[in-house]
Order: sequence, then structure tokens, then C-alpha cells
Amino acid sequence: MVAIKIYKRYKREKFDRLAQHEITVMNALLHPNIVRIRDALTTKKRIGLFFEFASGGSLYDYVEQHRYLEDNSARQLFAQFISGVGYLHQKKAACTETWGLKI
Repeated sequence: MVAIKIYKRYKREKFDRLAQHEITVMNALLHPNIVRIRDALTTKKRIGLFFEFASGGSLYDYVEQHRYLEDNSARQLFAQFISGVGYLHQKKAACTETWGLKI
């Protein structure tokens, strides 16, 4: 099972460079708290990125659904989040999509 992220292609050359950069960066990352990219597909109008499926859904939805977390659960999720972000910083990569973080 995979998750798919689809981009519309606009200003094709610049966008293709950015998409290729994201694919290259994602392929270089190997961390248990960061989803891996599995494949990419390009058409004339769109680029699809296929990621491993995070069965827990998004962190935002998880917190929203549970309304509050017990200390131990919150501590564990925060530790995983910080571990992933720390790894990205160590690799000199930035994550702009932490709001929907997959768990």
C-alpha cells in the first residue's frame, strides 16, 4: 500500500527541477520516523510521488481525534517527531509539511 502526492506541473522547467530535487532528497533519507519515497510518475500535466503508507494517518488527525494525549503517549509521539526533524537537520534537509506529519 502506498500514499500518493500529486503535483500539477506549471512553469515546467523550474517545477521539474524542484520535483527532482525532492525525489533526490527523499531517496537519500533513511529514518524510521520519515516515510520513504517508493516511486515517481510524470505525465504532461502532473507529477505523482508514491510514498510508503503510514498506517497511523496524520499526527494532526490523531491528536484531533483523541482531543488530548496521556503524558506517555504525548512524550513518545514528540520524541518520534523530534527524532525525525533532528535527522533532517543533520542531513541539511528541511521539511515544510510537518503540519500533516504521518505516524
